Amino acid sequence: MSRLFDGTDDILTNAGRNTSLEFLGAFTVSFWYEPNGALAAFDYLLVYDDRVSDRGSWAFLQNSGVQFGIDHGAAPVSTIANSGSNPSSGWHHVCGAYDGGGVNASQQIWFDGTSSDSDRPDANDPVYDAADGLRLATWKAGVLASACNMAEVCVWNVGLSDDEILSLSKNYAPSLIRPSAIVVYYPLIGRLSPEPDYGGGAYDLTVTGSVVAAHSPVISPAHPMSGVAAAAAPPARDLMIISKAMKYAPLPLLAGGMGLAWVINRRNKLMRGENG
Repeated sequence: MSRLFDGTDDILTNAGRNTSLEFLGAFTVSFWYEPNGALAAFDYLLVYDDRVSDRGSWAFLQNSGVQFGIDHGAAPVSTIANSGSNPSSGWHHVCGAYDGGGVNASQQIWFDGTSSDSDRPDANDPVYDAADGLRLATWKAGVLASACNMAEVCVWNVGLSDDEILSLSKNYAPSLIRPSAIVVYYPLIGRLSPEPDYGGGAYDLTVTGSVVAAHSPVISPAHPMSGVAAAAAPPARDLMIISKAMKYAPLPLLAGGMGLAWVINRRNKLMRGENG
């Protein structure tokens, strides 16, 4: 699913300074959005600001295309990269990547799988004095807000490769790409309040106004049975499913969550009369 933002006062936020989202080194941010009409200049999609040193803060906003800005906390105040695209409808993938090398380093924005515009200094800081914390679809509550649907917001503490970013634009879920480097991950399913963080789990989002909307085009992995990861052996309760009677059951019904390879191997052993 996704979250609907009305462009007025809908907002999702994790208030307060979060040093895990302040990057002096490499990082990557990815999300999908569906504009409900063309966004106006300086409508914000995503922003993190610490309002202390500002160094390490970052933002995505509409400004002759989707702009990815980083606040380096020194002159020039920020660097930006710009996609040059301002669609009025349809789902679109945005990804900002930074290699951590400072003002003259590589900073790119990817829009629907195409990279655009390496970084350049910009005296107009797109992040400054927003508000402490992470906010979706607005700069401050009710100020420079975007009317859109949004889904699959994810932040990594590494610079993803070009191929990994292309995979994200081809509808792969962020949880499939370098999961050990994910800092926060919000699929934005829209059914819970607060909206859960499926990355580190510590930075849930407070929901104000936003409601559930249509599903984004992202392909998400199945949830494990009984909370057990696909690579692990299932607990006793799930082993009841994998009995000798399973050879009569449709295989697709058994595969979700445990891993297809494990199920096939277990089935073959049972058919040979093996118990291990």
